[in-house]
Amino acid sequence: MSPARISAGTVPRAIVAIAGLAIVVRLVVAGATHFTSEDYLITLRYAQNLAHGHGLVYNLNERILGTTTPLYALYLTLCEGIGLPTTWAGKAVNILADGGLCILVYRFLRCMGEKRAGYVAAFWIAVSPLHIQWSISGMETSLVTCCGMWAWVAFLERRNTQAYLAAGILVLLRWDGILLFGVLTAAFCGRERRFPFREVLLFCLVIAPWLALATWYYGNPIPVTAMAKATVYGWRASHDVTWFLRTFPGLPKLGRRFLFNPGYGLLSLLACIGMGRAWKRRRTAFLAPVFWFALYWLAFLFSRVLLFPWYIVPPLPIYEAFMAMGLVRTVQWLRPRFLWPLPRPVTAVLMAMLVGGCTYGAIVAAHGEQVVEERVRIPLALWIKAHSKPTDVVMLEPIGYIGYYSERPILDVVGLISPRVLSFYKPQNEAPMLEIARAFRPEWCVLRPGEIDRIHRAAKAQGKPWEENYALVQTFYYAPGSNVYLIYKRK
Repeated sequence: MSPARISAGTVPRAIVAIAGLAIVVRLVVAGATHFTSEDYLITLRYAQNLAHGHGLVYNLNERILGTTTPLYALYLTLCEGIGLPTTWAGKAVNILADGGLCILVYRFLRCMGEKRAGYVAAFWIAVSPLHIQWSISGMETSLVTCCGMWAWVAFLERRNTQAYLAAGILVLLRWDGILLFGVLTAAFCGRERRFPFREVLLFCLVIAPWLALATWYYGNPIPVTAMAKATVYGWRASHDVTWFLRTFPGLPKLGRRFLFNPGYGLLSLLACIGMGRAWKRRRTAFLAPVFWFALYWLAFLFSRVLLFPWYIVPPLPIYEAFMAMGLVRTVQWLRPRFLWPLPRPVTAVLMAMLVGGCTYGAIVAAHGEQVVEERVRIPLALWIKAHSKPTDVVMLEPIGYIGYYSERPILDVVGLISPRVLSFYKPQNEAPMLEIARAFRPEWCVLRPGEIDRIHRAAKAQGKPWEENYALVQTFYYAPGSNVYLIYKRK
């Protein structure tokens, strides 16, 4: 017989206020920057095509499963269909999810007997620039993060049905949520001494409709994106880096983010202190989510897929929970020796400064990315739209903004929506883009300087110059040597 369920209890007003703060801060940053991620526009094009009767596809009449978030795509489709401003509706639900995440991380730590740390972790999530930026990006990142945390909180509170419901929704929001489902089931078996047949059945019922529909419509419910990224980025790694980095391709970015970055280096130290505190107090409940967190990062450590910033966010609340525990423990140790109780007005001023500093940092980061889209990629896309026919195919790699605003059929050289290009990424092929262009003869090619240099070298070696078939017709750039795109038209 399983142990009694842990009561969720009431959420303190202070935590509700922190959740409200998180929402307000994100609305401010979203309004100030209009930041919208490149990858969100891929999902949006899928959703709009479905809403307009063309099916859940990127290119019309091409049934390719290139979205990894079907549930979010369907939500955007619904918003588009009923006339809501789709992008703001997408951002709104993710902003609200971050507010919910503040409450969930508090409940997570309360389950471990660490209420003080719960306040700290909730406040940090509310003001963290990384959480802020990706909650307003339009992508499903905050929904994924909130859903993953919901699964672990429900597991710790012994709300097993909720835990598996959350896991099912998580898989529909991001297919790699299957990793959490596996760890959750192993932890359940260890704690309850039985296999969760009923709970797993619920999980299967949640995801089964999509699996059946995707199998019927696409022929396979597995998105092509994982295979595409592994193939293309694996080819790049084999040509551009040392043996060590080919073996551990994710190490540089993980190291720079969590160890060699002064701010995150301190947070990582506090997280280690927090884990030590949990272990010393025999808080064994933390082992399952920590194991999931470790597996998640090990997968990226060995994966050849590029570690984009939004991949960092979903398991981050586990790390931040232990960081908060470490901070509370450190303050408890330091206070009798070096610190004294601070007056409440001073504490309030310090917290306000942290909120202001983090908000400003998020605005700077988001604006820095958005300005490139508005000054380079959107004008480029509109130029192509004005100078091409609706049936003209455009070959390029950054398919988000350019694909969405150009409204043209896209030949994606990474294969996210064009898996037929992946056969060209062979180790002996020095310039797959050259062979892709020759094989599919797109009317337009949008290339970066490094890409065209590689094409020129390979074409010269073959004695067939690139300019025999394509002519440079326009160049767009943010600054000389920065974010440069060359547009070629087939002769």
